Amino acid sequence: MKTLFRLGALWAVLCVVVPLLVVPLEDAHAQNTVVPDMEFTIAVGETLTLDARGVRRVSIGLPEIADAQTSSDQRFLFISGKSEGVTTINIFAGSGNEQRTLLIRVVGVNPTALAEEVRSVLGDRAGVDIRVVKGRVLIEGEVSSEIFQRKIDRLTELYPNQVLNFATYREAFVEGARMVAIDVYFIQLATTNQDNLGVRWNQFIGMNLTGGSGDVPLFYNASELGPGVLPADSVLPPRPMALTGGSGLTTYSSIVGNLNFALDLLVDSGMIKTIQHATMITEAGTETNYLSGGTLLIPISTDTSIGIAEKEYGLKMKVTPVLDFENRVKLTIEMVYSELDYANGVQGLPALRNNEITSTVNMQEGQSVLVSSQDNVVFTSNERGLWLLSRIPILGWAFKSRSMLNQELNNALFLTPRVYEPGTDYHRTLVQGVFQELLDAGAQAEDLPELTNAQPQGE
Repeated sequence: MKTLFRLGALWAVLCVVVPLLVVPLEDAHAQNTVVPDMEFTIAVGETLTLDARGVRRVSIGLPEIADAQTSSDQRFLFISGKSEGVTTINIFAGSGNEQRTLLIRVVGVNPTALAEEVRSVLGDRAGVDIRVVKGRVLIEGEVSSEIFQRKIDRLTELYPNQVLNFATYREAFVEGARMVAIDVYFIQLATTNQDNLGVRWNQFIGMNLTGGSGDVPLFYNASELGPGVLPADSVLPPRPMALTGGSGLTTYSSIVGNLNFALDLLVDSGMIKTIQHATMITEAGTETNYLSGGTLLIPISTDTSIGIAEKEYGLKMKVTPVLDFENRVKLTIEMVYSELDYANGVQGLPALRNNEITSTVNMQEGQSVLVSSQDNVVFTSNERGLWLLSRIPILGWAFKSRSMLNQELNNALFLTPRVYEPGTDYHRTLVQGVFQELLDAGAQAEDLPELTNAQPQGE
Protein backbone atom coordinates (compact mmCIF):
# COMPACT_ATOMS: atom_id res chain seq x y z
CA MET A 1 0.00 0.00 0.00
CA LYS A 2 2.85 2.37 0.83
CA THR A 3 4.53 1.56 -2.48
CA LEU A 4 1.42 2.50 -4.45
CA PHE A 5 1.16 5.75 -2.54
CA ARG A 6 4.77 6.67 -3.36
CA LEU A 7 4.31 5.92 -7.08
CA GLY A 8 1.22 8.10 -7.18
CA ALA A 9 3.07 11.00 -5.55
CA LEU A 10 5.95 10.69 -8.00
CA TRP A 11 3.53 10.71 -10.93
CA ALA A 12 1.88 13.87 -9.66
CA VAL A 13 5.24 15.65 -9.35
CA LEU A 14 6.22 14.71 -12.91
CA CYS A 15 2.95 15.97 -14.26
CA VAL A 16 3.63 19.37 -12.72
CA VAL A 17 7.40 19.75 -13.41
CA VAL A 18 7.62 18.46 -16.98
CA PRO A 19 5.32 21.14 -18.45
CA LEU A 20 7.36 23.81 -16.70
CA LEU A 21 10.55 22.46 -18.32
CA VAL A 22 9.05 22.18 -21.77
CA VAL A 23 7.74 25.74 -21.94
CA PRO A 24 11.19 27.46 -21.70
CA LEU A 25 12.59 25.05 -24.27
CA GLU A 26 9.79 25.87 -26.66
CA ASP A 27 10.33 29.61 -26.08
CA ALA A 28 14.07 29.23 -26.72
CA HIS A 29 13.40 27.26 -29.88
CA ALA A 30 10.99 29.91 -31.06
CA GLN A 31 13.58 32.60 -30.34
CA ASN A 32 16.23 30.78 -32.38
CA THR A 33 13.97 30.11 -35.32
CA VAL A 34 12.20 33.46 -35.51
CA VAL A 35 13.03 35.56 -38.56
CA PRO A 36 14.14 39.03 -37.38
CA ASP A 37 12.79 42.14 -38.97
CA MET A 38 16.16 43.92 -38.70
CA GLU A 39 19.75 43.02 -37.80
CA PHE A 40 22.27 45.21 -36.05
CA THR A 41 25.92 44.64 -35.13
CA ILE A 42 27.46 46.59 -32.29
CA ALA A 43 30.62 46.23 -30.27
CA VAL A 44 30.90 45.64 -26.56
CA GLY A 45 30.39 49.02 -24.86
CA GLU A 46 28.74 50.64 -27.88
CA THR A 47 25.16 51.98 -27.86
CA LEU A 48 22.66 51.84 -30.69
CA THR A 49 19.95 54.56 -30.70
CA LEU A 50 16.55 53.89 -32.28
CA ASP A 51 13.26 55.84 -32.54
CA ALA A 52 11.05 54.71 -29.64
CA ARG A 53 7.90 56.72 -30.36
CA GLY A 54 4.92 54.42 -30.01
CA VAL A 55 6.88 51.73 -28.18
CA ARG A 56 4.95 50.33 -25.25
CA ARG A 57 7.14 47.40 -24.13
CA VAL A 58 10.61 45.91 -24.83
CA SER A 59 11.62 42.26 -24.26
CA ILE A 60 15.30 41.09 -24.31
CA GLY A 61 16.15 37.46 -25.07
CA LEU A 62 19.57 37.30 -23.35
CA PRO A 63 20.05 40.26 -21.02
CA GLU A 64 23.69 39.31 -20.34
CA ILE A 65 24.55 40.06 -23.99
CA ALA A 66 22.66 43.30 -24.61
CA ASP A 67 20.53 45.83 -22.72
CA ALA A 68 17.65 47.98 -23.98
CA GLN A 69 16.39 51.14 -22.28
CA THR A 70 14.05 53.95 -23.38
CA SER A 71 14.74 57.58 -22.72
CA SER A 72 12.82 59.46 -20.06
CA ASP A 73 10.63 61.16 -22.67
CA GLN A 74 9.96 57.83 -24.43
CA ARG A 75 11.36 59.19 -27.69
CA PHE A 76 14.52 57.04 -28.01
CA LEU A 77 15.45 53.41 -27.45
CA PHE A 78 19.07 52.77 -26.39
CA ILE A 79 20.51 49.30 -27.05
CA SER A 80 23.93 48.66 -25.48
CA GLY A 81 26.31 45.74 -26.02
CA LYS A 82 27.42 44.03 -22.83
CA SER A 83 29.28 40.87 -23.97
CA GLU A 84 30.02 39.03 -27.22
CA GLY A 85 27.15 36.98 -28.54
CA VAL A 86 23.79 37.12 -30.37
CA THR A 87 20.39 37.88 -28.91
CA THR A 88 16.99 39.19 -29.96
CA ILE A 89 15.01 42.17 -28.74
CA ASN A 90 11.24 42.20 -29.20
CA ILE A 91 9.59 45.63 -29.43
CA PHE A 92 5.83 45.94 -28.90
CA ALA A 93 4.04 49.07 -30.16
CA GLY A 94 0.54 50.42 -30.73
CA SER A 95 -2.11 48.54 -28.80
CA GLY A 96 0.41 45.88 -27.99
CA ASN A 97 -0.29 43.62 -30.96
CA GLU A 98 2.34 45.17 -33.21
CA GLN A 99 5.70 43.40 -32.70
CA ARG A 100 9.09 43.94 -34.24
CA THR A 101 12.03 41.59 -33.66
CA LEU A 102 15.57 42.90 -33.76
CA LEU A 103 18.62 40.59 -34.04
CA ILE A 104 21.45 42.13 -32.08
CA ARG A 105 24.95 40.79 -32.74
CA VAL A 106 27.52 41.97 -30.17
CA VAL A 107 31.21 41.65 -31.14
CA GLY A 108 34.44 42.54 -29.42
CA VAL A 109 35.50 45.26 -31.90
CA ASN A 110 33.44 47.35 -34.24
CA PRO A 111 33.65 45.44 -37.56
CA THR A 112 33.81 48.55 -39.75
CA ALA A 113 36.65 49.99 -37.72
CA LEU A 114 38.35 46.58 -37.65
CA ALA A 115 38.13 46.27 -41.43
CA GLU A 116 39.80 49.66 -41.79
CA GLU A 117 42.52 48.54 -39.39
CA VAL A 118 43.13 45.38 -41.43
CA ARG A 119 43.35 47.40 -44.65
CA SER A 120 45.80 49.79 -43.01
CA VAL A 121 48.01 46.95 -41.76
CA LEU A 122 48.11 45.05 -45.06
CA GLY A 123 48.25 48.07 -47.37
CA ASP A 124 47.16 48.33 -50.96
CA ARG A 125 49.73 45.84 -52.31
CA ALA A 126 48.60 42.83 -50.34
CA GLY A 127 46.51 41.58 -53.25
CA VAL A 128 43.48 40.60 -51.12
CA ASP A 129 39.88 41.76 -50.70
CA ILE A 130 38.56 42.79 -47.27
CA ARG A 131 34.84 42.95 -46.52
CA VAL A 132 32.50 42.81 -43.51
CA VAL A 133 29.92 40.05 -43.30
CA LYS A 134 27.60 39.82 -40.27
CA GLY A 135 30.05 41.49 -37.96
CA ARG A 136 33.09 39.58 -39.15
CA VAL A 137 35.98 40.75 -41.33
CA LEU A 138 36.73 38.41 -44.22
CA ILE A 139 40.10 38.35 -46.01
CA GLU A 140 39.87 36.79 -49.46
CA GLY A 141 42.11 36.53 -52.51
CA GLU A 142 45.64 35.35 -53.28
CA VAL A 143 48.70 36.39 -51.29
CA SER A 144 52.05 36.31 -53.07
CA SER A 145 54.25 37.52 -50.25
CA GLU A 146 55.43 35.86 -47.07
CA ILE A 147 55.39 39.23 -45.31
CA PHE A 148 51.67 39.72 -45.97
CA GLN A 149 51.00 36.09 -45.09
CA ARG A 150 52.63 36.58 -41.70
CA LYS A 151 50.63 39.78 -41.14
CA ILE A 152 47.37 38.01 -41.90
CA ASP A 153 48.25 35.16 -39.54
CA ARG A 154 48.99 37.68 -36.82
CA LEU A 155 45.65 39.47 -37.34
CA THR A 156 43.72 36.23 -37.07
CA GLU A 157 45.56 35.49 -33.81
CA LEU A 158 44.64 38.90 -32.36
CA TYR A 159 40.99 38.70 -33.46
CA PRO A 160 40.21 34.97 -33.66
CA ASN A 161 36.42 35.40 -33.69
CA GLN A 162 36.19 38.38 -36.01
CA VAL A 163 38.95 38.15 -38.63
CA LEU A 164 38.49 35.14 -40.91
CA ASN A 165 41.25 34.28 -43.35
CA PHE A 166 40.10 32.77 -46.65
CA ALA A 167 43.16 33.93 -48.61
CA THR A 168 45.43 31.42 -50.35
CA TYR A 169 49.21 31.73 -50.40
CA ARG A 170 51.19 31.52 -53.61
CA GLU A 171 54.95 31.43 -53.17
CA ALA A 172 56.53 34.16 -55.24
CA PHE A 173 58.82 37.10 -54.85
CA VAL A 174 59.00 38.30 -51.28
CA GLU A 175 58.79 42.05 -50.95
CA GLY A 176 61.70 43.42 -48.97
CA ALA A 177 63.47 40.05 -48.97
CA ARG A 178 67.13 40.19 -48.07
CA MET A 179 69.57 38.21 -50.14
CA VAL A 180 72.95 36.97 -48.97
CA ALA A 181 76.00 36.63 -51.22
CA ILE A 182 78.55 34.36 -49.55
CA ASP A 183 82.13 34.55 -50.82
CA VAL A 184 83.90 31.22 -50.26
CA TYR A 185 87.68 30.92 -50.32
CA PHE A 186 89.24 27.46 -49.92
CA ILE A 187 93.05 27.30 -50.11
CA GLN A 188 95.16 24.14 -49.86
CA LEU A 189 98.94 23.75 -50.18
CA ALA A 190 100.45 20.28 -50.47
CA THR A 191 104.29 20.21 -50.42
CA THR A 192 106.66 17.26 -50.75
CA ASN A 193 110.42 17.27 -50.01
CA GLN A 194 112.48 14.11 -50.56
CA ASP A 195 116.24 13.79 -49.94
CA ASN A 196 118.45 10.79 -50.85
CA LEU A 197 121.98 11.32 -49.45
CA GLY A 198 124.98 9.04 -48.91
CA VAL A 199 126.60 6.07 -50.60
CA ARG A 200 124.32 3.28 -51.72
CA TRP A 201 126.09 -0.07 -51.80
CA ASN A 202 124.96 -2.96 -53.96
CA GLN A 203 126.96 -6.17 -53.59
CA PHE A 204 126.98 -9.75 -54.82
CA ILE A 205 129.79 -12.03 -53.72
CA GLY A 206 129.51 -15.74 -54.49
CA MET A 207 131.22 -18.76 -56.12
CA ASN A 208 130.30 -20.86 -59.11
CA LEU A 209 132.27 -24.15 -59.04
CA THR A 210 131.94 -26.67 -61.86
CA GLY A 211 134.00 -29.85 -62.43
CA GLY A 212 134.28 -32.93 -64.62
CA SER A 213 136.62 -34.82 -66.96
CA GLY A 214 137.32 -33.70 -70.46
CA ASP A 215 138.97 -30.92 -72.38
CA VAL A 216 137.94 -27.34 -72.37
CA PRO A 217 137.83 -26.33 -76.05
CA LEU A 218 139.94 -23.40 -77.07
CA PHE A 219 139.27 -23.13 -80.81
CA TYR A 220 138.75 -25.25 -83.92
CA ASN A 221 141.44 -25.86 -86.55
CA ALA A 222 140.50 -23.82 -89.59
CA SER A 223 141.82 -26.44 -92.03
CA GLU A 224 139.34 -28.97 -90.71
CA LEU A 225 136.32 -26.74 -91.19
CA GLY A 226 134.30 -26.87 -94.37
CA PRO A 227 132.24 -24.11 -95.87
CA GLY A 228 129.37 -25.06 -93.54
CA VAL A 229 129.21 -25.81 -89.90
CA LEU A 230 130.69 -29.31 -90.41
CA PRO A 231 133.71 -30.33 -92.51
CA ALA A 232 132.87 -31.10 -96.09
CA ASP A 233 134.26 -34.63 -96.04
CA SER A 234 132.98 -35.79 -92.67
CA VAL A 235 129.72 -35.99 -90.79
CA LEU A 236 131.56 -35.76 -87.47
CA PRO A 237 132.39 -32.47 -85.82
CA PRO A 238 136.04 -31.43 -86.02
CA ARG A 239 138.30 -32.08 -83.09
CA PRO A 240 138.96 -28.91 -81.14
CA MET A 241 142.29 -27.94 -79.69
CA ALA A 242 142.24 -28.53 -75.96
CA LEU A 243 142.98 -25.76 -73.54
CA THR A 244 143.89 -28.29 -70.89
CA GLY A 245 146.38 -30.21 -73.04
CA GLY A 246 143.96 -32.70 -74.47
CA SER A 247 144.29 -35.39 -71.77
CA GLY A 248 140.55 -35.71 -71.48
CA LEU A 249 140.76 -36.06 -67.67
CA THR A 250 141.00 -32.40 -66.64
CA THR A 251 138.81 -30.85 -63.87
CA TYR A 252 138.14 -27.14 -63.77
CA SER A 253 136.34 -24.54 -61.47
CA SER A 254 135.45 -20.78 -61.44
CA ILE A 255 134.59 -18.10 -58.82
CA VAL A 256 132.26 -15.22 -59.75
CA GLY A 257 131.71 -12.03 -57.65
CA ASN A 258 130.28 -8.49 -57.96
CA LEU A 259 130.67 -5.44 -55.70
CA ASN A 260 129.60 -1.87 -56.66
CA PHE A 261 128.30 1.34 -55.12
CA ALA A 262 126.53 4.57 -56.16
CA LEU A 263 126.74 8.06 -54.72
CA ASP A 264 123.29 9.50 -53.86
CA LEU A 265 122.87 13.29 -53.92
CA LEU A 266 119.26 13.42 -55.12
CA VAL A 267 116.88 16.12 -53.78
CA ASP A 268 113.23 16.14 -54.94
CA SER A 269 110.75 18.91 -54.08
CA GLY A 270 107.17 19.56 -55.23
CA MET A 271 104.09 21.60 -54.38
CA ILE A 272 100.41 21.35 -55.33
CA LYS A 273 98.41 24.54 -54.75
CA THR A 274 94.60 24.44 -54.82
CA ILE A 275 92.57 27.66 -54.63
CA GLN A 276 88.80 27.62 -55.01
CA HIS A 277 86.75 30.83 -54.95
CA ALA A 278 83.01 30.76 -55.31
CA THR A 279 80.10 33.11 -54.65
CA MET A 280 76.96 31.46 -53.33
CA ILE A 281 73.74 33.52 -53.42
CA THR A 282 70.61 32.62 -51.48
CA GLU A 283 67.69 34.16 -49.67
CA ALA A 284 68.13 34.74 -45.96
CA GLY A 285 67.10 31.65 -44.07
CA THR A 286 67.37 29.35 -47.11
CA GLU A 287 70.05 26.68 -47.48
CA THR A 288 72.40 26.85 -50.46
CA ASN A 289 74.52 23.97 -51.80
CA TYR A 290 77.83 24.04 -53.67
CA LEU A 291 79.88 21.26 -55.28
CA SER A 292 83.10 21.66 -57.23
CA GLY A 293 84.81 18.43 -58.20
CA GLY A 294 83.90 15.27 -60.01
CA THR A 295 82.40 11.83 -59.70
CA LEU A 296 84.41 8.65 -59.15
CA LEU A 297 82.88 5.68 -60.99
CA ILE A 298 83.32 2.37 -59.15
CA PRO A 299 82.33 -0.88 -60.90
CA ILE A 300 80.24 -3.20 -58.74
CA SER A 301 79.43 -6.77 -59.68
CA THR A 302 77.13 -9.27 -58.04
CA ASP A 303 76.03 -12.78 -58.91
CA THR A 304 73.24 -11.47 -61.10
CA SER A 305 74.25 -8.03 -62.31
CA ILE A 306 77.05 -5.57 -62.98
CA GLY A 307 76.66 -1.90 -62.13
CA ILE A 308 78.44 1.35 -61.48
CA ALA A 309 78.51 3.17 -58.13
CA GLU A 310 79.09 6.93 -58.12
CA LYS A 311 81.11 8.70 -55.44
CA GLU A 312 81.43 12.48 -55.51
CA TYR A 313 84.72 14.13 -54.65
CA GLY A 314 85.96 17.69 -54.47
CA LEU A 315 84.67 20.63 -52.41
CA LYS A 316 81.08 20.20 -51.23
CA MET A 317 79.36 22.78 -49.03
CA LYS A 318 75.98 23.49 -47.44
CA VAL A 319 75.47 26.95 -45.95
CA THR A 320 72.35 28.41 -44.30
CA PRO A 321 72.48 32.17 -43.48
CA VAL A 322 70.21 33.66 -40.81
CA LEU A 323 69.93 37.44 -40.33
CA ASP A 324 68.65 39.68 -37.56
CA PHE A 325 67.24 43.19 -37.91
CA GLU A 326 70.74 44.71 -37.77
CA ASN A 327 72.04 42.48 -40.58
CA ARG A 328 74.16 40.42 -38.23
CA VAL A 329 74.71 37.03 -39.81
CA LYS A 330 74.72 33.52 -38.41
CA LEU A 331 76.07 30.86 -40.79
CA THR A 332 75.50 27.14 -40.36
CA ILE A 333 78.18 25.38 -42.41
CA GLU A 334 78.72 21.80 -43.52
CA MET A 335 81.83 21.26 -45.65
CA VAL A 336 83.39 18.09 -47.08
CA TYR A 337 86.60 18.21 -49.08
CA SER A 338 87.72 14.94 -50.66
CA GLU A 339 90.55 14.33 -53.11
CA LEU A 340 91.82 11.34 -54.99
CA ASP A 341 94.60 9.35 -53.30
CA TYR A 342 96.31 7.07 -55.80
CA ALA A 343 99.01 6.02 -53.33
CA ASN A 344 96.45 4.11 -51.25
CA GLY A 345 94.29 2.90 -54.12
CA VAL A 346 93.23 -0.68 -54.75
CA GLN A 347 93.24 -2.43 -58.12
CA GLY A 348 93.78 0.75 -60.06
CA LEU A 349 91.02 2.68 -58.28
CA PRO A 350 92.18 5.62 -56.16
CA ALA A 351 91.17 6.03 -52.54
CA LEU A 352 89.57 9.22 -51.20
CA ARG A 353 91.22 11.46 -48.61
CA ASN A 354 88.49 13.42 -46.77
CA ASN A 355 88.27 16.53 -44.57
CA GLU A 356 84.91 17.35 -42.98
CA ILE A 357 83.78 20.45 -41.08
CA THR A 358 80.47 21.25 -39.35
CA SER A 359 80.33 24.68 -37.76
CA THR A 360 78.12 27.62 -36.77
CA VAL A 361 79.64 31.10 -36.77
CA ASN A 362 78.28 34.58 -36.02
CA MET A 363 79.62 37.73 -37.64
CA GLN A 364 78.79 41.17 -38.94
CA GLU A 365 77.65 41.61 -42.52
CA GLY A 366 80.70 42.03 -44.77
CA GLN A 367 83.10 40.56 -42.20
CA SER A 368 85.44 37.74 -43.26
CA VAL A 369 85.72 34.83 -40.90
CA LEU A 370 88.15 31.91 -40.74
CA VAL A 371 86.02 28.79 -40.39
CA SER A 372 88.83 26.22 -40.21
CA SER A 373 92.57 25.83 -40.59
CA GLN A 374 94.48 22.56 -40.86
CA ASP A 375 98.19 21.72 -40.87
CA ASN A 376 99.27 18.09 -41.40
CA VAL A 377 102.93 16.98 -41.46
CA VAL A 378 104.15 13.46 -42.30
CA PHE A 379 107.89 12.76 -42.00
CA THR A 380 109.50 9.40 -42.88
CA SER A 381 113.21 8.40 -42.85
CA ASN A 382 114.89 5.21 -44.13
CA GLU A 383 118.57 4.25 -43.79
CA ARG A 384 120.49 1.56 -45.75
CA GLY A 385 124.17 0.55 -45.50
CA LEU A 386 126.79 -2.12 -44.87
CA TRP A 387 126.61 -3.95 -41.58
CA LEU A 388 128.89 -2.55 -38.86
CA LEU A 389 130.72 -0.27 -41.28
CA SER A 390 127.70 2.02 -41.61
CA ARG A 391 127.61 2.49 -37.82
CA ILE A 392 131.05 4.07 -37.61
CA PRO A 393 130.68 7.75 -36.60
CA ILE A 394 131.29 10.19 -39.48
CA LEU A 395 133.24 7.63 -41.53
CA GLY A 396 130.13 5.45 -41.64
CA TRP A 397 128.54 7.82 -44.18
CA ALA A 398 130.90 6.26 -46.75
CA PHE A 399 129.06 2.97 -46.23
CA LYS A 400 125.40 4.01 -45.97
CA SER A 401 122.66 6.15 -47.53
CA ARG A 402 119.58 7.81 -46.02
CA SER A 403 116.23 8.59 -47.66
CA MET A 404 114.00 11.25 -46.06
CA LEU A 405 110.44 12.17 -47.13
CA ASN A 406 108.62 15.21 -45.70
CA GLN A 407 104.97 15.79 -46.70
CA GLU A 408 102.96 18.82 -45.52
CA LEU A 409 99.30 19.60 -46.12
CA ASN A 410 97.88 23.02 -45.18
CA ASN A 411 94.37 24.23 -45.89
CA ALA A 412 92.05 27.00 -44.73
CA LEU A 413 88.41 27.98 -45.34
CA PHE A 414 87.29 31.64 -45.33
CA LEU A 415 83.72 32.94 -45.68
CA THR A 416 82.47 36.50 -46.21
CA PRO A 417 78.68 37.16 -46.24
CA ARG A 418 77.24 40.28 -47.85
CA VAL A 419 73.57 41.28 -47.44
CA TYR A 420 71.62 43.14 -50.12
CA GLU A 421 68.13 43.56 -51.53
CA PRO A 422 67.31 42.60 -55.13
CA GLY A 423 67.67 45.45 -57.60
CA THR A 424 69.95 47.58 -55.41
CA ASP A 425 73.33 48.97 -56.43
CA TYR A 426 75.23 46.11 -54.80
CA HIS A 427 73.14 43.59 -56.73
CA ARG A 428 74.04 45.24 -60.01
CA THR A 429 77.69 45.56 -59.01
CA LEU A 430 77.80 41.86 -58.13
CA VAL A 431 76.39 40.76 -61.47
CA GLN A 432 78.59 43.13 -63.46
CA GLY A 433 81.67 41.94 -61.55
CA VAL A 434 81.00 38.32 -62.49
CA PHE A 435 80.53 39.27 -66.14
CA GLN A 436 83.79 41.20 -66.12
CA GLU A 437 85.66 38.23 -64.66
CA LEU A 438 84.32 36.02 -67.45
CA LEU A 439 85.43 38.55 -70.07
CA ASP A 440 88.88 38.79 -68.50
CA ALA A 441 89.14 34.99 -68.57
CA GLY A 442 88.64 34.94 -72.34
CA ALA A 443 84.88 34.82 -72.87
CA GLN A 444 83.48 36.81 -75.75
CA ALA A 445 80.81 39.45 -75.26
CA GLU A 446 78.42 37.59 -77.57
CA ASP A 447 78.77 34.50 -75.37
CA LEU A 448 77.18 36.27 -72.39
CA PRO A 449 73.53 37.25 -71.95
CA GLU A 450 72.60 40.89 -72.15
CA LEU A 451 72.51 42.63 -68.76
CA THR A 452 69.29 44.39 -67.81
CA ASN A 453 68.78 46.69 -64.86
CA ALA A 454 65.75 46.72 -62.58
CA GLN A 455 65.04 49.74 -60.45
CA PRO A 456 64.30 48.86 -56.82
CA GLN A 457 60.96 49.82 -55.31
CA GLY A 458 60.81 53.40 -54.13
CA GLU A 459 63.56 54.75 -56.39
